[in-house]
Amino acid sequence: VSNLSMPKATDVRQLLYTCTKLKTITTLNLPKATSVNHLLCHDNNLTSINTLNLNALVTAQEMFGECTALSTIGTVTIPVMTNANNMFANLTGLTKITTINTSSSLQTAESMFDGCSNLTSLPVFNCSGLKTANKMFLNCEKLNITIENFDFGNVIHAEYMFSRCRALTVTNINFPNVDTCSNAFNNCTSITTINSINIPKCRYVISMFYQCTSLTTIGSITANNLNSCASTFYGCTKLKTIPIFSSATVTNFSYTFASCPALTIDIGGFDFSACLNISNICNGCSSITQMSNLVAPNSTTADNLFVNCTALKVVGDIQTKATNVENMFSGCTALTTMDDIDISNATNVTNLFNGCKYLISIGDVNANAATTGATTLFSGLSSLITLGTVRVNGITDVSNLFSGCSKLKVINELYLNKATNVDNLFANTSNITTLNTLSATNATSCANLFSKCTGVQTMTNVLLNSVTSAANLFTRMTSLTSIGTLNISKATDCSSMCSGLSNLKTITTITTTNSLTNTNSMFKNCTALTSVPIFNTNQVTNAGSMFENCTSLNIPINGFSLTRVLNASRMFYNCDALTSVSTITLASATDASQIFMNAHNLVSIGTLNIQKSTNCNELFSGCSALNTISSLNVSACDELNESNIFNGCLLLKTLVFTGSKQFKIINLSNTSIDSASLTVIIDSLDVINLGEIHITGTPAYSTLTQAQINAAAAKGYSVIL
Repeated sequence: VSNLSMPKATDVRQLLYTCTKLKTITTLNLPKATSVNHLLCHDNNLTSINTLNLNALVTAQEMFGECTALSTIGTVTIPVMTNANNMFANLTGLTKITTINTSSSLQTAESMFDGCSNLTSLPVFNCSGLKTANKMFLNCEKLNITIENFDFGNVIHAEYMFSRCRALTVTNINFPNVDTCSNAFNNCTSITTINSINIPKCRYVISMFYQCTSLTTIGSITANNLNSCASTFYGCTKLKTIPIFSSATVTNFSYTFASCPALTIDIGGFDFSACLNISNICNGCSSITQMSNLVAPNSTTADNLFVNCTALKVVGDIQTKATNVENMFSGCTALTTMDDIDISNATNVTNLFNGCKYLISIGDVNANAATTGATTLFSGLSSLITLGTVRVNGITDVSNLFSGCSKLKVINELYLNKATNVDNLFANTSNITTLNTLSATNATSCANLFSKCTGVQTMTNVLLNSVTSAANLFTRMTSLTSIGTLNISKATDCSSMCSGLSNLKTITTITTTNSLTNTNSMFKNCTALTSVPIFNTNQVTNAGSMFENCTSLNIPINGFSLTRVLNASRMFYNCDALTSVSTITLASATDASQIFMNAHNLVSIGTLNIQKSTNCNELFSGCSALNTISSLNVSACDELNESNIFNGCLLLKTLVFTGSKQFKIINLSNTSIDSASLTVIIDSLDVINLGEIHITGTPAYSTLTQAQINAAAAKGYSVIL
């Protein structure tokens, strides 16, 4: 066809439909046509059209369906067209159009050239009124146009606009009114450098530069209204630098920089305050070395944030409300330092630090709600030395929490308040030196809890409110000097709790209840201990050696309730700092042997009631400074253990017996008992048949009177000189 002109025709539908032998059209003049559907459809041998005049056409219809051989079009005149949707779509043989005459009337051009896979060039045409350009050049794989020459100033919708235009190169992108640019340059693999991107009103840039594998640099980005940046630069494998852009309104940052292995950006410069999803934001960014901070207080999804960021060394504060933070730093093999991480809403923390084998220090960790993966939260961190305050209050099993943390030295505070068992918790942390607070208020068992914590010097708070046994709790913490608050309110057994802690000086508070029955050797050999608080001993039955060898401790004995104690043997043995006792009532004790033995500085005792003790062996033996016992009730002491009660009491001068004890031998030899004291002692005795009072080496020896002999005899005693 050389010249087909129909100047008055308005309806030319199917005019040249299935003209399968038609090859060329020189001029097709249809100036009044408004209905052109299937005008040239299935003309599959048509190769060129020189001139196409459609001066009255408003809406492009399916004119060229299956015209797969059409390769060139000269001049296209469509001055009043408003809708050019799909006008040249899927013309896979089309290589060029010489001239396109449009006007500002053109408002929508969705898929206008979609699928023109061999199109290499286009003329500049009037796009000043264009608002919708979705898929306009989609799959134009060979097209390379200078988009700066086109006026896209009014475009609002640009989804997939240049997607898979693999030959396209872009220097500047200026879409001042665009609302969405999602996938606009998806797979534009020839773009290398973009000087500026101006999209100030744009809300959506989802996958905008997805798989732009040659893109290396972006100079500036002006974007003040962004909502979603999901996958914006995903797979830009050569992208090295990108400026920080305004992100205060962004709600979705998922995969934004994922699989950008050359990128060196510090994403801490972005504002994540409105963001809800930061999942995979830097997944696979293997050149990133630092992240100053990531504060996303409203984010609900944050898994895989920095997976395989193998060059990442330093991470600042992290804050997110996400419930899933799985694999957040998995594979960050160069990571050494991390500040505080607040993931308090996260229930899934699986592999949070997986593979972070060089991680040395972590600040505060708040994982209060964590359940899945929390049991091995720090497991395998073989270089970890320092931890801040750790809150993992959602898990019951913490047995492997620190598995493999062989270099760990410092844990500021540790809160595990849902754990039911903290046995051997620090079994793999033999280098630990600082553990200020441990709170495991729900744990019922704490066997060998601190057995490897030999270097810890101070503990501010130990809250084990539910343990039933605190036996041997601190015994291997040989460097421990002070304990602040200790809550063991359900413990029944505190035997040997602090035994052998020769450096322990102070304990501020101990909370126990009527549950406690056993304090045997509780503070034995705590030779540096200077103060211990009053705690509930109302139901204690075994207090043997409780303070034995506490040589520096002036024990506030009067504050303790000891009325149910059965075993008081060696309770205050060798307590050299003990100088006086006003009242001590051990009315139920059956064994009080050596209770004050070798308390070398003990001067006076007011009242001592051990009326049921059958064993009073060496009760005050070695109390070389003891001067006064105002009231002593040893009524049940058997005769095998009564003769050495006062051995070595060289200064003992005042002694009064109460109760109904019938002594076989009262050995006061080598004490300071004088005549007056002897009279008082004799007067305080009950009557027996045959008893002896030994006063060899006492002042009373040389002043003994017949009256005293007679008084003793009246009570059934012989005075032995």
